[in-house]
Amino acid sequence: MLVTHVRTYDRVPFATLVAVDRDKIGLSICNECDTFVKKRGVEIAKMRAIKGCKTYIPNRIDTFTAVEKHEDDQYPTLYAYDIPIIDIIDEAFDDMLDRAARYFKSEEDKVILVTPIDRTSNNETN
Repeated sequence: MLVTHVRTYDRVPFATLVAVDRDKIGLSICNECDTFVKKRGVEIAKMRAIKGCKTYIPNRIDTFTAVEKHEDDQYPTLYAYDIPIIDIIDEAFDDMLDRAARYFKSEEDKVILVTPIDRTSNNETN
């Protein structure tokens, strides 16, 4: 099982992605008025991954504040960027798909290890 906690650009967690197989990924998003709990997020996302449930992604905006200082300015300038959380989740989901593809091998991707024949022992009977 692979787990990723999705965070805003200010590093505040708000969602959890869980992969239980290559194509079974569940998502749990914390409500704005609730407190994010990792354990509960994993439970919900895992259940949704196993059952194949679709998750509604709310149309929320994450405001990311950045400080930029240019050479000709004496003081740094604060900029606020509004980023829809669906963009953050899409990026995390794509990363989880890549991780799941590497982690959960398909049958044709698996390598079969064959033990070599021990040629040092004398197997002849006299």
